[in-house]
This record gives sequence, C-alpha cells and structure tokens, in this order.
Amino acid sequence: MKTRRFIHPATVFFLLTLLVVCVSWVGSIFAWEQVQNLLSAEGLRWMLRYAGDCFTRSSLVGAVLLLFLGGGLWVNSGLLESCRQYWKHERKLSRKERRGLFLSWTTGGVYLLLWLFLAFGPLNVVRSATGTLADSPLSDGICYVVSLGLGLMGAVYGFVTDFYRNDADVVRGMSGLFRILPEYFVTLFFVIQFFAVFQHSGLYLFLALPASIWKGIYCVCCLFPLWYGRPHRTL
Repeated sequence: MKTRRFIHPATVFFLLTLLVVCVSWVGSIFAWEQVQNLLSAEGLRWMLRYAGDCFTRSSLVGAVLLLFLGGGLWVNSGLLESCRQYWKHERKLSRKERRGLFLSWTTGGVYLLLWLFLAFGPLNVVRSATGTLADSPLSDGICYVVSLGLGLMGAVYGFVTDFYRNDADVVRGMSGLFRILPEYFVTLFFVIQFFAVFQHSGLYLFLALPASIWKGIYCVCCLFPLWYGRPHRTL
C-alpha cells in the first residue's frame, strides 16, 4: 500500500512567499496601514539586495550548522540508537555498548560540570562584565558549547565500541545529520525567505501579531522540517 504524499514544506513556504507578495500589492491598492508593496520598484530592489542575505546572515542557520556537527556524531556513532534501545529495553546491549554508554555519559557529565563551574564559579571567564549570564560570552556561544559536548560524547562512544578508528571516521561522523537530512537546509531557506518577505511587507504589523507569537511561529516553522525530513522506518 502506497503512502499518501503531501506537498513538500519547501514548496508550501515558496507558495506562501508568493502569496505575501500578491497580498502586499493588494494592500497597497487599498492603502492598508504599514503595508509595503513588494511588487513596486522599491520592493523589487529590496528582494534583489537582501533575499539571499536573509538566509546567509541568519543566526539560526549558523546555530543549526553547529548543532548538526555535534549531533551528527551522536547519530553516526550509534550513541543515540543505543540510548533508545537501552531505555526501551528492546534488546540487550553488548559489553562494549554498555561500556561506551557509561563512558560517553560520564564524559558528558564532566563536561557539563566544567561549564557549570565556569558559569557560576568564582572565575568570571564566561559571564558578562556585570557578572551575569545575560549577553555573556557563554550565552552567545551556547550552540557551540552544546555541539561540542554532543560531539565529545559521540566520539567517545564511537571509539569505545570500535566504530571509530581514526580522525577521518570522526570527521565523516560529523556529517551524519547532513546525510540523513539533506533537504532540511533547502526547506529552511524557503522558511526564512517567507518570514523575511512577510516582515518587510509590513503585513505582520497590519495583523498586529505580538512579538512573542511571531517568534514562536518562526521557531516552529524552522524546526518542523526536521520532523518532516526524518527517516521513516519501513513496515
């Protein structure tokens, strides 16, 4: 029995972007307050200048890239699957796998304690000039810190279980999520394009969307393609 195919999220956001452009034109005709016509000369100039930059300069894209590197080692090394099988008791893990789990989680625990000490200890290394975590180097680099921790745990598990033998294996492991979710960044491009066009058109101001709701919808739309593009088991 064939599974029902749905329209791809990238196509959905591409069509939504075209819809926003058309609605902005209609809004300019009816003089909607704060709505800019994206089909005007000024709107076309903006899209030519900033449409690509909205994606390449997005902080979200950089954060996802970093998390993919560390998360790739979790997936590629088998650590994620072993954790799932251990907690669900699907099968009995081998001695190497149990040892790998113990050492990887120990490594993660020590790594976490190190950063907790740097964040809340007497050393003011990763905190801001005022001694808080708000706008601190740690908060700015949290994605790097998390990715590095995930990568260390995955690498330890891979070497303990003999899945990794050298540095080349680790480098290939870091690309694991890029191979599993090759369409994610394509979809993310269209998601970011839609929100950039929607924001520049002024429609979000016309609809009076609160900033908190705007950010929540943006985050959900950026994360949804991860679920959509995940590998599905065949029955």
